[in-house]
Amino acid sequence: MKNIFNTFRYRKLLALMSVLLCSVTAQAYFMNPATGFMAVGHGPEWRLDITFGNKTMVLKTADGEAKYRYYKLGPTLRHGQKTTIYKMHSREHVMNVVVVSRFCQDTGSGKAYTATVTVHHDDKSYTGCGMEIVPPFED
Repeated sequence: MKNIFNTFRYRKLLALMSVLLCSVTAQAYFMNPATGFMAVGHGPEWRLDITFGNKTMVLKTADGEAKYRYYKLGPTLRHGQKTTIYKMHSREHVMNVVVVSRFCQDTGSGKAYTATVTVHHDDKSYTGCGMEIVPPFED
């Protein structure tokens, strides 16, 4: 008698279940409005939080906190690396955030991140590291 784990039907069922599970997980990830991106930098200290669901960017610096709605350009390939640009323009302010998908190590904490980030806010520029934030999975 053949082992049930080696049968074609069982392997086909496992493959189908795997595809369905990955599909549901990917849909939940991309549809979750709490999913976002965060970036930090030093000299001066700053933090950027981007929430994808309501298209907001919050930049916190020593000068205070600024919250804006953005439109997104990207992703594109620049010099062979995936780059995403977030832009915000109003009558009073201009902010562009350039996210390049490549390894980045935070100079303050030594923590590893998945992206390098440059923020241009009005006449100031900030550089640092960032990563996508995915909330914990809930049943």
